[in-house]
Amino acid sequence: DQYAPDDRNARRLGAHLGPAGQLLGGQEGRELQLMCARRRTGGFTLIELMVVLTIVGVLMGIAVPQYKNSVLKAKETVLKENLFVMRRCIREFYQDKRRYPHTLEELVQEKYLNVLPVDPIAKSSQSWQAVQEEPPEEGNYNAEELGIVDVKSGAPGSSPLENRPYSEY
Repeated sequence: DQYAPDDRNARRLGAHLGPAGQLLGGQEGRELQLMCARRRTGGFTLIELMVVLTIVGVLMGIAVPQYKNSVLKAKETVLKENLFVMRRCIREFYQDKRRYPHTLEELVQEKYLNVLPVDPIAKSSQSWQAVQEEPPEEGNYNAEELGIVDVKSGAPGSSPLENRPYSEY
């Protein structure tokens, strides 16, 4: 029949089909439409929530270790850069003064460094291990005159990324 209600056309016009396939209009159609709308806005099912939480859990399981590794790699990069800068300042101090600095703080006092950098692994600027100059083979020397020729990290432990102690950096 050309006038038989077509489900798509009926919905497009705002009407609904009843249980027997008859076209519902007016008040009955609006009531059915409200019932369908209420059923759709009831929220998520437990299965849907569990699937979403499982997906989020898997993504977190992948992302958290990657994040921790990137934070550790950044700290080690900062440590290497701080050591490079302090070693360069020690060399410049020696070139200017023809002696090595007696303390790392002397590099700050003489304006070779603005501040003593923080060891990002040990989280302290006081943890640096100064390597003293070797005493001369011959003659008398004053131990207080020996200066610092190198600096190393005083952080305990070793790098899981490079498999070597921080004290060897």
